[in-house]
Amino acid sequence: MSEVVNAHEFFEQGQIPMCVFRIPYMEDHRLRHSHDFYEIMVVVAGQATHHFDDVVSSISMGDVYVIPPGHEHSYQTAKGTGLELVNVLFDLEKLDLKMRDLADIPGFHALFTQELAGHSGPHLKLKAKDLAFVNGIVERIEVEQEGVEPGWEFYCETRLRDLILFLSRRYSHVATRAGQSVMKIRHLASFLERHLGEPLTFEALLEESD
Repeated sequence: MSEVVNAHEFFEQGQIPMCVFRIPYMEDHRLRHSHDFYEIMVVVAGQATHHFDDVVSSISMGDVYVIPPGHEHSYQTAKGTGLELVNVLFDLEKLDLKMRDLADIPGFHALFTQELAGHSGPHLKLKAKDLAFVNGIVERIEVEQEGVEPGWEFYCETRLRDLILFLSRRYSHVATRAGQSVMKIRHLASFLERHLGEPLTFEALLEESD
């Protein structure tokens, strides 16, 4: 039976339900576990074998996984190799972020709504420049959380929005035609929600579905 990691182990009572959790370079493994919150796992250095539910894949610098609540994952380094991670943990439901037109971005659904379009799950590979940008966002969150100056919660939530938007836009791996169909359906559903009560023509719907 796998371990279940709970939010109260990371989030302070009465404070914003998010934090940064770094795992320094290690030659070890992490047993299969799940959480009751979201985890954005960023591989900063090294390589390992990653298990996400029943999917096994190799991970290395620049790999990013979004682990939704209730999904299991683990990782194992090979002999003579190690792994360095930075994890951004957050409770999306309690944060109650207004996603607005993020629903128009296919990558948002692939990464954050548990509609796992890619064969390897909610995953993307960042180039060095993009990884540096993500690290910059994470480091600014860390500085604010350590300083705890007035406004720090607002700042951290804003940077989390930046991170979610950036990763959603960078997502490009929709492996199957079925996955592409799901993305189109979600986009069309978002369009209908935003124009609820308005007269819509068949031509307008056809244009949105392309």
